[in-house]
Amino acid sequence: MKHLIKLALLATIIATPVMAKDIERKIKANKTTVISSMSTFNERNCNQGPVPRVRITKAAAHGKVTIQKRASKATKGKCKGHVMKYSVVLYTPNRGFRGSDVVNVSYTYQKYLNHPGDVSYTYRYKLMVK
Repeated sequence: MKHLIKLALLATIIATPVMAKDIERKIKANKTTVISSMSTFNERNCNQGPVPRVRITKAAAHGKVTIQKRASKATKGKCKGHVMKYSVVLYTPNRGFRGSDVVNVSYTYQKYLNHPGDVSYTYRYKLMVK
């Protein structure tokens, strides 16, 4: 079963495997901000795949990055009411910091259920804290 990749809350982005894709984000100083979220969810039949494994491959120099697992109900479309589980990446700049920061995040998930083989994507988040 092939799963669609969803970047919920912020944007839908499809990356090339193994290569880093640059994504720019504007961050408010002294505030925690969701910079990314990801889930595997099939919109055709509303089935949830495994929540992608998320890891920080390059830490932020001027802030803290945390990963959380969350769940929410779809609010529209065929899958309205279905609960979707996903991983969220949050960035909190150091108190008083303003300027640019960079963090690399890797997402890995099982491409097909009950078959070996994972797919990994890496994103380089270029953060501008104002």
